[in-house]
Amino acid sequence: MGGIRDSHRGLLNDPSTQGKYLLDVLNGLHKDLGFVAYTTGQRPMIDVFFITFSLMIGTAGLPHILIRFFTVPKMRDARFSAGWALIFIALLYTTAPAVAVFARTNFIKTVNNVEYVNAPS
Repeated sequence: MGGIRDSHRGLLNDPSTQGKYLLDVLNGLHKDLGFVAYTTGQRPMIDVFFITFSLMIGTAGLPHILIRFFTVPKMRDARFSAGWALIFIALLYTTAPAVAVFARTNFIKTVNNVEYVNAPS
C-alpha cells in the first residue's frame, strides 16, 4: 500500500542501523549498491561546465524554443531572441548546481554526528 514509504520504514526499523550515524548508514547503502561512499562525491569544475553546456544546448533544441525562431519577421530578431534564451537557460542551469551544493551542505551539517535514531525524520 505504501510502496516506497514502507521500504523506508523497513530501513529505519532495521536493527543493523540502530545506534549508527545517518551518514554512515548512507555510505554503507551506497557501497552496497556499488557506488562510492555518499560523502566522498566531488566533481571537477570542467565536468560541471560540460554538463551545464549540454543541458543548455538540449533545452535550446526543444520544439517550443525552436518555433520561436520561425515566428519572428527578421533574422536579427531571431538571433536576439536566441541570445536571450541562452542567457536565461545558462542562468537556470548554473544556479541548479549551486542549490544542490547548498542542500547537500545543509543535509550534512544537519545529520553530522547525529545518531540514526535521533536524526530528523
